[in-house]
Amino acid sequence: METRSATLIIGCGNSTRRDDGLGIYAADLLKNRMENASLTLYQQLDISLAETIVDYDLIIFVDAGIIDEPFTIKKIDANPVRPNAAYTNVTSISEILNIAEKIYHKTPLCYAVIIKGYDFSFGERLTKKGRAACKDAVSAITELLLLC
Repeated sequence: METRSATLIIGCGNSTRRDDGLGIYAADLLKNRMENASLTLYQQLDISLAETIVDYDLIIFVDAGIIDEPFTIKKIDANPVRPNAAYTNVTSISEILNIAEKIYHKTPLCYAVIIKGYDFSFGERLTKKGRAACKDAVSAITELLLLC
């Protein structure tokens, strides 16, 4: 029987689009700081994640974005699913939580961490500013988890 941890870190992004890979980089850093955390990586979120997340008590989605601050951490709640969400390329974290609640009757505590990306062009190297924002975000997440 496989033993699962209570926390799942989901690193999102495309590591071939420079800072779009910050979510993957951050997830890897978090995995090294957290005992008993599971890690998975996704290039793009989809509704199939609903089945995965119900096995955990705490989910942390980490992704890059175009935001003003170096990073942001936001608690995410389940919101109603858009009528055609299952047929689109873009699924929100709220929709995934909503599907988990409706089908599996479980909604784990969930946070989204968005790290400021500076360059999303083709390439595998993260920017220095993006890497610094990522390390600050990982420190803040680590502190947050002590409170959960």
